[in-house]
Amino acid sequence: FVDPSGRRFITNEEAEKWDQEQHDSDEARLPILAEIKEENEKN
Repeated sequence: FVDPSGRRFITNEEAEKWDQEQHDSDEARLPILAEIKEENEKN
């Protein structure tokens, strides 16, 4: 998915599934929309 500012994100369900699976540490998952909003509020 892409938010209005053009940043890519994934759903909470996808993030949970990602977090439960084993991934390489250099393979970062896309943020969820809530994380993008948090980051935007900091700036």
